[in-house]
Amino acid sequence: MKKIIAILLILGCHCVYSQNPPVTSTVAVCSGISYDEIPQNSYFKDIFNTFDPFVGTWVYINGNQKVTLSIKKVTKKYFADRKIYKDFIVGNYSYSTDGGITYVVNTIPQFLNTNTDSNPMYSPCAEPNLINFGFIDVLLDKHFCKAIFEFLSGSTTQVKLTLQNKEGLISLVQPGEPHPVYNPDFTIPNNIVLTKQ
Repeated sequence: MKKIIAILLILGCHCVYSQNPPVTSTVAVCSGISYDEIPQNSYFKDIFNTFDPFVGTWVYINGNQKVTLSIKKVTKKYFADRKIYKDFIVGNYSYSTDGGITYVVNTIPQFLNTNTDSNPMYSPCAEPNLINFGFIDVLLDKHFCKAIFEFLSGSTTQVKLTLQNKEGLISLVQPGEPHPVYNPDFTIPNNIVLTKQ
């Protein structure tokens, strides 16, 4: 009986310490407040639901070309390294040149991965009609690009997607190594209008 009680106490302690700590305060995302200005275990929350209009499946079709963007909101994700909770938005995409039968690229997972590094599109902030994602072109291995997602004037179901290359220094080259050729294009079409499904 003593062994059973000891095992239950150990399991109970493990469960208590494996859970995330309680939230100490709540701050609106996009408030301009930095991690250093808040107590540990604060929650950067989408209080005003600015992410919600962007969430969903967005599609562009031009002949046989088909671009699909899957945008998801992640809520109350705990980041132990910074000791904060955050709401944020992530995106994945696919591109087909045969109407969606096969894919040139497809990063849309069956199940959402809430790790920001596991999604080629990520943003911690949104404006009412615009969101500026960090964007990775996975086929060209281009990081630190931008994907600007902006609602067309007066619309809640159509957005313009504008992809932009990283500004400034592209890469560091070691002495004696050839300079890599940088491709300014993107795998998926740029400056397109997508419709919410």
